[in-house]
Amino acid sequence: MMVLLPEGRAISNPDTIKMVKVLHNSMQGKNFFVVSIKLDDDSELMIKTCSDKDEAIALAHQCTDLVNADEGDDADEDSDEDSDEESSSF
Repeated sequence: MMVLLPEGRAISNPDTIKMVKVLHNSMQGKNFFVVSIKLDDDSELMIKTCSDKDEAIALAHQCTDLVNADEGDDADEDSDEDSDEESSSF
């Protein structure tokens, strides 16, 4: 199974994702925020560098929602009644 993330990134095995994180950094007086995904083998995949904190947080939520939606597709094949009762998050 594969999850297509924003900015042209894809993860072939979303079960290996440990967390989606936003890191604050500054360089030469400019602040920026890096959205990255930490995988099970402790490697990190950078998704995008954002100049605004809110933009970075929204992108992190979008990535999390895409991963969780993909996980939910397998579980919801048997029953559509429980779609509102359970939600998973990182």
